Amino acid sequence: MTFPRLLLISQPPTDVEQLMSAAVARHGLDQRLGDAMFPASNWHQTWSDRYLDTPSMRSVLRRVGAGIAAEAFTLTLNRIGGREHWAFLTHGRPPGFDDVLESVLTGLLREGCGEGPGHSPHVTLSYRAPEPLVPIYIDPIAWPVREVMLVVGGSHEEYDYEIIDRWSLQAVPADLQGCLF
Repeated sequence: MTFPRLLLISQPPTDVEQLMSAAVARHGLDQRLGDAMFPASNWHQTWSDRYLDTPSMRSVLRRVGAGIAAEAFTLTLNRIGGREHWAFLTHGRPPGFDDVLESVLTGLLREGCGEGPGHSPHVTLSYRAPEPLVPIYIDPIAWPVREVMLVVGGSHEEYDYEIIDRWSLQAVPADLQGCLF
């Protein structure tokens, strides 16, 4: 049985999700993973650990989300790989990624929720891949990350995420947008 869990994430917009799905299909990874692949509607970048869904934890995570002080940024996915954990990966840590992560972690610590060292830039396809996957380089997929969401997962028979709240990241100044997007 899966207990509902809260977490802070960002999810790709539909057009980016479609490009990601096409890359997976182009390399036959959906066929290789079968039922072990997460539905595309669950693909996300994680910003926090998972927490038991309680009213008090929802309040905590809402305060953390509302307090995020970071600019939107672009996550460029350029390969897929992993051992039993297959994921879309990036080259290094994109500018802006650590600002969002640090803002979330600072908020969690302020609320008394100790966290580990943080999360890396990736989007998981499966935690139960049948075999290791030598990295497959794909045409870069630019995902403009513009919001963080509080979601609850595992509250339905089919595992999915229900959006509880969302917060926009700060807009990038117009003179810098060409550099990031």
